[in-house]
Amino acid sequence: MKSEVKKVGKSQLEIKITVPHSRVGEELEKILDAASKDIEIEGFRKGYAPKNLVREKIDTPKAYGEVVNRLAAEGYNAAVKEHLLKPVVNPQIEIIQFEPEANKDFVFKATTAERPEVKLGDYKKELAKLKVQKPAEGIIGPDGKPIKPPSETSGPTIADVLQAVLKTTEIEIPEILTENEVTRMLSRLVDQTARLGLTVEQYLQSQNKSAEQLRTEYAQQAEETLKAELVLDELAQVEKIEVTEKEINDAVKANPDPKAREQFEKEENKWYIRSILKRNKTIQKLVELAK
Repeated sequence: MKSEVKKVGKSQLEIKITVPHSRVGEELEKILDAASKDIEIEGFRKGYAPKNLVREKIDTPKAYGEVVNRLAAEGYNAAVKEHLLKPVVNPQIEIIQFEPEANKDFVFKATTAERPEVKLGDYKKELAKLKVQKPAEGIIGPDGKPIKPPSETSGPTIADVLQAVLKTTEIEIPEILTENEVTRMLSRLVDQTARLGLTVEQYLQSQNKSAEQLRTEYAQQAEETLKAELVLDELAQVEKIEVTEKEINDAVKANPDPKAREQFEKEENKWYIRSILKRNKTIQKLVELAK
């Protein structure tokens, strides 16, 4: 297999992969062999019919689809390993050429992305600007009464803190990451409207929005969310934020749902709890810097 990597922007990648026609033929033969074991043809014992007769009975589009899926995964994984790539999202596959009957190579493009570079600026200086300055005692306001110190709720919000940090940060979000997040948001919307007995079209009509407007809004929200997540991840490393095993176990035990608690007690699922706790501790650290 041959592969060529092209950078689109700073972290989005386009990988062109060519699979030799001989490899396509090998994979198709494997599928025919597997299918022949289940296909019954009059005059032959099950599993012993000639391949040319099996080919006539087999669902060709389905077989070709399986060939594409197998070889696309194989070719993509080989390219990632060969070029030492570190993708953070599943690839989007675009078939350029697939003609097994003509003995042509299988050519496809895989679009993916590596983790975007996060360049933090002087975020501590920006956070310091959010600090609430209490007015000096004895200052009289326009109503003739002493000005009271601000209440405890007048401090910077989490949104204020994040915006202050993002203002000093350079980061370019790959389009494929935004698209994936938008797709996730749309899927969630479909589920939510279905539970209410509505279609997405009915929801859009109630909001007086077009599908295009909704997608544009979601794209903006997705980019902001991704920037915040990546920046918090970078800050956690810079500020040396750590999460202990005890903190993870305490969080799991505090979950009131027995089924959820059982799932999160499994080692393979603890990464999610760890990421949530680390994010929250990072936000708390930023809030403290702004106090």
